[in-house]
Amino acid sequence: MKNININVTAQQAKLIDKTAEDRGFANRSEFFRSLLRYVFLYSPQLLSKLDTASFEEPPTKDPDYIIAELKKTDKYTKKFIESVSQGLKESEYFSK
Repeated sequence: MKNININVTAQQAKLIDKTAEDRGFANRSEFFRSLLRYVFLYSPQLLSKLDTASFEEPPTKDPDYIIAELKKTDKYTKKFIESVSQGLKESEYFSK
């Protein structure tokens, strides 16, 4: 077998572990192999949805609005918001 690594969020890891345990898988690898077999053999149409689900156009391209919405959540540090703001300013995609 070939080893591959993926990065997931802490929340995703918890969900993966809970689902794997609930379904009786020995470990994460067994869970993912089973999931991949199912998709490739029985539901390959799901693969066509991955592109559109991951890269939908954002509802706005206004950097000021995006930053204001991030601030409203009180979930992000000032340093993080400044970093996002700088990235949006440098992006050709986002403009007022």
